[in-house]
Amino acid sequence: PKSGYIFVTVPYKYPYHRDPIDTMFRPDIQELSSLFPDFKIVNGEILAGGYLVQSTTITPVLSKWTLNNQNV
Repeated sequence: PKSGYIFVTVPYKYPYHRDPIDTMFRPDIQELSSLFPDFKIVNGEILAGGYLVQSTTITPVLSKWTLNNQNV
């Protein structure tokens, strides 16, 4: 919608991983903004630390992982 918002999240500092595909595209805020020229940044932040699993519950399987990526 014309008055809507988009929320974009991408990896910033993340090691290379082979599967499924890693292009090593790790944009900063301005690089990411350039991909959306018709939008303006309302709030842009680089968040540090943790895993996605720590902040969301995607599936019960993922929520069983520890900080060291080892099954509990």
